[in-house]
Amino acid sequence: MNWHYLYLIINAAVILPPLLLSFDKKVAFFKHWKTFFFALLPVIIPFLIWDANFFANGVWGFNEEYITGVYFFGLPIEEILFFLTIPYSCVFTHYCIKAYTNWSLNIKLSRILKLMIGLTLLSLSIIFSDKSYTLIVCLSLALVLLLSLTMKVDAFRTIIFSYIILCLPFALTNGILTGTGIDGEIVWYNNEENLGLRLLTIPVEDFAYFMLLFYPVILIMEIFETKKASNTLKINRLNLSSKNI
Repeated sequence: MNWHYLYLIINAAVILPPLLLSFDKKVAFFKHWKTFFFALLPVIIPFLIWDANFFANGVWGFNEEYITGVYFFGLPIEEILFFLTIPYSCVFTHYCIKAYTNWSLNIKLSRILKLMIGLTLLSLSIIFSDKSYTLIVCLSLALVLLLSLTMKVDAFRTIIFSYIILCLPFALTNGILTGTGIDGEIVWYNNEENLGLRLLTIPVEDFAYFMLLFYPVILIMEIFETKKASNTLKINRLNLSSKNI
């Protein structure tokens, strides 16, 4: 096997099953593709800038043995694809869970959890402000959670269940990327820039980073789809009123 394709193979393994199952009749995720890419764009751009900056400054890097060596915008092509494959598979799984279950926190509990987690992460970002990865990931997720408290749409009520379920496949995928089961690692981290705490080979900050990869995407999608449904309802009411006249 040519190990230079390993990161590409991982990306393919992550996205192919959700992509093929996107045409499931009950979920029909292909109908959400336009909204997904619309929501992904404002999320992926900051991630790419953040990633490229950290790579350039030695916060993390990539093992040349496991990548093709093709770079765009200062990043390996595999890393850029990662910001498509992971969000897509996570958002697809979230829509499947919503379609096949009725799992949802009540509004009050959802708000309490967002506030508690947001304030905890904000505190960690202040305490460990000298560690760039810990600072940025904790601060970013804290801001997303706390800002979402001001929104009418509460995607967190269902996302929390998707996140818990997705943590296992994420741990398997990210475990390989960070060195579990292979010689060395595909993505290496400078432990001076994080807490140095790992679950197997995965830095604990990665679990907050993971939520950041798909929570904002789903939040934007639900805001957009709620607004679209509301506008459709208004149009239908106007049409009905016109007919009655």
